[in-house]
Amino acid sequence: MKYNSEVVNIGGDALSLYEGIKSLILFNDSVLDESLKDIALVHKSSQLLEDIAVGDEIRIGENELYVTAVGDVALETFKNIGHLTMRFTGSGEVNLPGEIAVFGELKNIKIGDKFTIK
Repeated sequence: MKYNSEVVNIGGDALSLYEGIKSLILFNDSVLDESLKDIALVHKSSQLLEDIAVGDEIRIGENELYVTAVGDVALETFKNIGHLTMRFTGSGEVNLPGEIAVFGELKNIKIGDKFTIK
Protein backbone atom coordinates (compact mmCIF):
# COMPACT_ATOMS: atom_id res chain seq x y z
CA MET A 1 0.00 0.00 0.00
CA LYS A 2 1.45 3.35 -1.07
CA TYR A 3 -1.21 5.55 0.50
CA ASN A 4 -4.07 4.88 2.91
CA SER A 5 -6.58 7.56 3.84
CA GLU A 6 -10.28 8.38 4.07
CA VAL A 7 -12.64 10.90 2.46
CA VAL A 8 -13.57 13.56 5.04
CA ASN A 9 -15.41 16.10 2.85
CA ILE A 10 -16.88 16.35 -0.63
CA GLY A 11 -17.13 19.92 -1.90
CA GLY A 12 -20.39 21.09 -3.40
CA ASP A 13 -18.87 21.41 -6.88
CA ALA A 14 -16.38 18.51 -6.70
CA LEU A 15 -18.52 16.00 -8.54
CA SER A 16 -19.78 18.63 -11.01
CA LEU A 17 -16.21 18.91 -12.30
CA TYR A 18 -16.19 15.17 -12.90
CA GLU A 19 -19.52 15.31 -14.71
CA GLY A 20 -18.49 18.35 -16.77
CA ILE A 21 -14.81 17.97 -17.64
CA LYS A 22 -13.99 14.52 -16.30
CA SER A 23 -11.72 15.83 -13.54
CA LEU A 24 -11.56 15.21 -9.82
CA ILE A 25 -9.56 17.52 -7.58
CA LEU A 26 -8.24 16.23 -4.26
CA PHE A 27 -6.66 17.99 -1.27
CA ASN A 28 -5.81 16.69 2.17
CA ASP A 29 -7.44 18.16 5.26
CA SER A 30 -4.71 20.79 5.67
CA VAL A 31 -6.35 22.93 2.95
CA LEU A 32 -7.84 26.06 4.51
CA ASP A 33 -9.17 27.89 1.45
CA GLU A 34 -12.96 27.42 1.37
CA SER A 35 -13.12 27.96 -2.40
CA LEU A 36 -10.69 25.05 -2.88
CA LYS A 37 -12.67 22.86 -0.47
CA ASP A 38 -15.80 23.58 -2.51
CA ILE A 39 -14.34 22.08 -5.70
CA ALA A 40 -12.45 19.19 -4.11
CA LEU A 41 -12.69 15.84 -2.47
CA VAL A 42 -10.87 16.28 0.84
CA HIS A 43 -9.05 13.35 2.45
CA LYS A 44 -7.29 12.82 5.77
CA SER A 45 -3.60 13.70 5.73
CA SER A 46 -1.45 10.59 5.49
CA GLN A 47 2.05 9.74 4.30
CA LEU A 48 2.77 8.68 0.73
CA LEU A 49 5.07 5.68 1.20
CA GLU A 50 6.06 5.29 -2.47
CA ASP A 51 5.72 7.48 -5.54
CA ILE A 52 2.55 7.19 -7.59
CA ALA A 53 3.37 5.48 -10.88
CA VAL A 54 1.72 4.32 -14.09
CA GLY A 55 -0.20 1.11 -13.41
CA ASP A 56 -1.06 1.94 -9.79
CA GLU A 57 -4.59 1.35 -8.59
CA ILE A 58 -6.43 4.18 -6.87
CA ARG A 59 -9.50 3.20 -4.88
CA ILE A 60 -12.06 5.64 -3.58
CA GLY A 61 -14.76 3.62 -1.88
CA GLU A 62 -15.88 1.07 -4.46
CA ASN A 63 -14.35 2.97 -7.38
CA GLU A 64 -11.28 1.40 -9.01
CA LEU A 65 -9.12 3.73 -11.08
CA TYR A 66 -5.84 2.96 -12.81
CA VAL A 67 -3.04 5.49 -13.30
CA THR A 68 -2.06 5.90 -16.97
CA ALA A 69 0.20 9.00 -16.70
CA VAL A 70 1.78 11.13 -13.97
CA GLY A 71 2.66 14.81 -14.46
CA ASP A 72 6.07 16.18 -13.51
CA VAL A 73 4.90 18.05 -10.39
CA ALA A 74 1.94 15.86 -9.38
CA LEU A 75 3.98 13.92 -6.82
CA GLU A 76 5.36 17.07 -5.21
CA THR A 77 1.95 18.65 -4.67
CA PHE A 78 0.49 15.38 -3.44
CA LYS A 79 3.30 14.94 -0.90
CA ASN A 80 3.01 18.56 0.29
CA ILE A 81 -0.73 19.17 0.49
CA GLY A 82 -2.38 15.96 -0.69
CA HIS A 83 -3.32 17.69 -3.94
CA LEU A 84 -4.03 15.79 -7.13
CA THR A 85 -5.98 16.66 -10.20
CA MET A 86 -7.16 13.42 -11.72
CA ARG A 87 -8.18 13.56 -15.36
CA PHE A 88 -10.32 10.64 -16.49
CA THR A 89 -8.84 10.39 -19.99
CA GLY A 90 -7.05 7.04 -19.78
CA SER A 91 -4.32 8.75 -21.81
CA GLY A 92 -0.61 8.01 -21.58
CA GLU A 93 0.03 11.77 -21.34
CA VAL A 94 -1.14 14.63 -19.12
CA ASN A 95 -2.10 18.15 -20.23
CA LEU A 96 -0.67 19.90 -17.17
CA PRO A 97 2.33 18.98 -14.98
CA GLY A 98 0.22 18.70 -11.81
CA GLU A 99 -2.22 16.16 -13.23
CA ILE A 100 -2.41 12.43 -13.28
CA ALA A 101 -4.41 10.62 -15.94
CA VAL A 102 -6.56 7.67 -14.90
CA PHE A 103 -8.68 5.02 -16.52
CA GLY A 104 -12.02 4.26 -14.88
CA GLU A 105 -15.27 5.88 -13.83
CA LEU A 106 -16.63 7.39 -10.64
CA LYS A 107 -19.87 6.10 -9.26
CA ASN A 108 -20.85 6.73 -5.67
CA ILE A 109 -18.47 8.60 -3.37
CA LYS A 110 -19.35 9.39 0.21
CA ILE A 111 -17.72 10.77 3.33
CA GLY A 112 -15.97 7.95 5.17
CA ASP A 113 -14.97 6.08 1.99
CA LYS A 114 -11.44 4.68 2.02
CA PHE A 115 -8.98 6.35 -0.35
CA THR A 116 -5.99 4.14 -1.18
CA ILE A 117 -3.22 3.93 -3.73
CA LYS A 118 -1.42 0.68 -4.39
